[in-house]
Amino acid sequence: MGPSVSLRNLSSQGLHDSAELFGWFLLGGSGSLSGTSVFATAEILGDSLYAQGKFLSAIEKYKRGAFRVELVQASAFRVELEPSLKVAGVRKKIAKAYIAGGNKESALKMLESIRGSECDVEAELLLGKLYLDSSAIRAARACFKNTLNRNPLAIEAAVLLLESGGELETTTLDQISRSCSTVGIPDVIVEAMANYFRGIASISSGDIEGARSELHRGILKAPKCVPLTIALAEAEYEQYVSLSDFDAAERSSKAFQMARSADSWTTRSMDDYCSLLLENGQGAELTFLCSSLVEVDEFSPVAWRSSAMLCKLQDYKDHGSKLDAQLHRICEREAKKLQNPVSLRPSQQISLAEVQLRNGAISEAHLTAKDAIRRSPNSAYAYCVYAKVMISLERLSKATSAFQKALKLSPKCVPAVVGLARRYEQDGEVARAIKTLEEYVNKYNGEGSRRQRAAVSRARVEIVDILTEHREFEDAWKHLKQALLENPTNDIVLQTAEKLETSMRDLVDSNDGSERASGRYRARALNFDDDVPNDNEDNVADPF
Repeated sequence: MGPSVSLRNLSSQGLHDSAELFGWFLLGGSGSLSGTSVFATAEILGDSLYAQGKFLSAIEKYKRGAFRVELVQASAFRVELEPSLKVAGVRKKIAKAYIAGGNKESALKMLESIRGSECDVEAELLLGKLYLDSSAIRAARACFKNTLNRNPLAIEAAVLLLESGGELETTTLDQISRSCSTVGIPDVIVEAMANYFRGIASISSGDIEGARSELHRGILKAPKCVPLTIALAEAEYEQYVSLSDFDAAERSSKAFQMARSADSWTTRSMDDYCSLLLENGQGAELTFLCSSLVEVDEFSPVAWRSSAMLCKLQDYKDHGSKLDAQLHRICEREAKKLQNPVSLRPSQQISLAEVQLRNGAISEAHLTAKDAIRRSPNSAYAYCVYAKVMISLERLSKATSAFQKALKLSPKCVPAVVGLARRYEQDGEVARAIKTLEEYVNKYNGEGSRRQRAAVSRARVEIVDILTEHREFEDAWKHLKQALLENPTNDIVLQTAEKLETSMRDLVDSNDGSERASGRYRARALNFDDDVPNDNEDNVADPF
């Protein structure tokens, strides 16, 4: 048994620290190994480092094994490939290490250097994903099709092809079906898979009703299949964002909960779930989910979009606060990159525009918001984020028009009514701002939907904020008390209560108010539990 074989045995047994230490000794011994053994040892050591998450060190070891460096001049080196059949495989490992470390540009260059038959199925699929990230859509689709032609069971390529706007040809579907039958997969599962593909295609084309129908059929055949459940959640979420359909949002939330119960480490579209938690004011649940997503992969788009949700929740508590440094860094880094709009669903584009806007990338946010409207011209949420961009560009009349358009498309869209009210306030029309919000509250208060009641409370909170900012504490308290009655556990409502309490305390501590007024406000500030029911099954709002 040679040293490289011993080293590989250690690595295969999970003894990565021992393999790393052993490998260092082997590589560090001058002239102790032949060229071939150096190559093998460096590759295995790279594998051990990669398994431990030491990606940059792993890249260096892979390169040491795959390349021979010769001194040509005092200040220049010539790099030549070692004559080994394993070079392509090591290049793929280098690319994967680059991806794991967040350096996708270097990974793309490395994979592009693998040509012809040396590019295996895994490398082809990775290359397609990187092309998709870099907006090379046609090249990405070609890679996904090649992947399926070489291995029809690589169904991730089928999903990516559909999500990038491509089509699964009948011959390809037949190949997938035959391959599944060959390896003994039951026909009912193959049929559920076909429902899944058709559902994904329908979501991409905007046919939400068709997607819902296909995915429900698939779930009946494979009720514990997490991807099917998440796809259904995605379809319902798109319906909610497009039409402010609160029932669809509740169905989406339940589907996400089912998926998380079945697989607590799943990340796909969990940023949508984060958005639903944010709107319901479930701060603890949002924080836990966001932390879990960042722990799984802090470089993923899902991680930074969910981080943006957490950042928005923090804003409700303190408008001058900073997001946790790690999460803020993720948002800031990713917002600088205009992601390929074809690979994002419309709701994800809206989230992207908000993150770009938050981090000062206004021109990028403008482009993203316009494209979101182009793809979803009936989406109230798309017009809301476009209005926010117009405010940043100081095109205030266009911002007002965009909020009005959003309300016309979806009268129940609470971000639209809140945004419009704030625009009126910016123009000095405080009474008109309050009236706009009160009309929304009066129109939709008392409706049966728990989600709608939560939206009403959100509008009330905005009334409280505006009144508090203008020191109208008496009226602010009335609206806040009603919001607390409707949603006593909602974090946004509770944080608004804290802000109002702080403002009242500041008034009490000042010398401007009368003794009597001071005593009245102090009593209110220190007794926020008056007339607020205890938490029980009847008054606690269900999560979205």
